[in-house]
Amino acid sequence: MNFVALIPARGGSKGIPDKNIQVLGGAPLISHTITAAKSSLGAANVFVSTDSTAIASIASDLGAQVPFLRPNHLSEDTSTAYKVVEHFIAWARAEAINLDAMVYLQPTSPLRSAAAISNACKLFEQSDTDSLVSVIPVPHQFSPSSLMQANEEWLTPIENFTSAPLRRQDKPVFFARNGPAILITRPDTLATHGNLYGERILKFEMSQKESVDIDSQQDLEYAAWLLGQREI
Repeated sequence: MNFVALIPARGGSKGIPDKNIQVLGGAPLISHTITAAKSSLGAANVFVSTDSTAIASIASDLGAQVPFLRPNHLSEDTSTAYKVVEHFIAWARAEAINLDAMVYLQPTSPLRSAAAISNACKLFEQSDTDSLVSVIPVPHQFSPSSLMQANEEWLTPIENFTSAPLRRQDKPVFFARNGPAILITRPDTLATHGNLYGERILKFEMSQKESVDIDSQQDLEYAAWLLGQREI
């Protein structure tokens, strides 16, 4: 099975200006994802979709393929991952690129390792699944049986206290997408289901450290600290 990595990196960012090329550990943020993807899948199978000439130049220098600039209508705040992937698949088919599965890697997950990408691809290849998504376990205190919502001045439990399990060991385990840091899907999944996930979604569990998702300056500082710990 031929896996092709797509790294989406638009130029606009409201939380952190030029987020995808902010320096983390002495290198642009996007470099960490490009390096991991190249190590796992090979440079020829790593593509960056961006509307920014600056990002395109940096990505090319890092050894990623940047064959086009993404259209403006796919680079807005409201642009969806589905449309970005759909656009790339259409381009790949027009270029006769062998693409059995798309590995969608957001640059905002810089601590995701090459080993994680490789292991996710192996798991995907061994399963008859529509997609694979990376997740982290939801802490038990955030499970539905522990959640409450504000109703005017009072709190109301999401689930009935009398029937919901309250002990940690009795609560069902839930999972949350960690970005996701890794999403693998098939072109047929998009065509058949009109989304990236389909019906049969395989989970790929990752550690909290590898799941750091850069949304704020504080996230960037935390990721830099974790990178420093790796070097000790």
